[in-house]
Amino acid sequence: MNHPPPSLPATSLRFFTTSRGAFALLATAAILGLILWFAGPSTILEVLGSFGWDGTALLLLIYLMVQGLRTLRVWVALPGRERPGLHVLFGIINIHQFLNHMIPARLGEAGFPLLLKRFGHTALAPGVSLLIRIRFQELIILASLFLLAFWWVLLARTEQSGMAGLVAAAVVLALLVTAFWLILPAALRGLAGRFKTSAHKFPRHQDRLIKAASFLQDLASHLHARSRRGPEAVGWVLNLLVWLLLFVFFQQVIRLAGVELGYLETVAGATLASFSQLLPVNTLGSFGALEAGWTLGFVFLGVDPAIALASGFAMHLVLVLFLAGAGAVSWIGLNAGRRHPHPGRT
Repeated sequence: MNHPPPSLPATSLRFFTTSRGAFALLATAAILGLILWFAGPSTILEVLGSFGWDGTALLLLIYLMVQGLRTLRVWVALPGRERPGLHVLFGIINIHQFLNHMIPARLGEAGFPLLLKRFGHTALAPGVSLLIRIRFQELIILASLFLLAFWWVLLARTEQSGMAGLVAAAVVLALLVTAFWLILPAALRGLAGRFKTSAHKFPRHQDRLIKAASFLQDLASHLHARSRRGPEAVGWVLNLLVWLLLFVFFQQVIRLAGVELGYLETVAGATLASFSQLLPVNTLGSFGALEAGWTLGFVFLGVDPAIALASGFAMHLVLVLFLAGAGAVSWIGLNAGRRHPHPGRT
């Protein structure tokens, strides 16, 4: 008998009753204090005020389009018989993005396969496999855009010779990600074999170890399976469009803060912030990592450090508040849909 996954809100609340959760709260408070001290409350309020209602509405409209593209890339990747409705996937994407922003150490990623199983009736292994595939594509695309943008910046701003090291780091990252992708299925099979061996040595935990081994074997099979060429190509295109539109979003943020930069300059400045979101930072809402990457990237381009930090923090705050609202509405809507399923769907 299949039991439903644990309630995500309950799981999140349990996290904050642990010592790790307490540390995350303290770390978040400390980082927010540092941001306020360095940028200054007046600068942050000035940047938030410069957004205005029209600017904020424009930012949210662009981000809604990004969420729509994220929904499409998941819908395209799922086989036709396993596809939930687009409205269901859109709700799942909203909640997953909120969890990713709020739960420390990238633990919010677990929300995607759990939500896909709960509301989309997709098994865990295909859901995890799809998430890994999307993240792999994103890293390659992000590294490629980073290289293109910094190549242009290096040509236009020859005095910024230190950027060459960042370009080299992007190349190394792309190579490491590709190598990791190639060896991952074999590594998962090897780990599954060890779990099976351990199951015989530890009879008390035999059932759990065998289930874990079966899951890892299933995940390895999904990762190793050849994707359908059409959907795979469309997935790459949609992932590229997601990031191209996100950098439009970032360009509008920095423009509203009073700094005029070209599109490729924005890509060069904001890429560090995007990479920093992959770090397992132990803070609520990932505050600190995004701001640090954003500030470093734009300071390289000559933006005032206080303005760079304030604009990054203001953007992060707007995003968290938007995703909190969108996530709450999506959670209520998806659960209401489960209580009143669509006719003909079981």
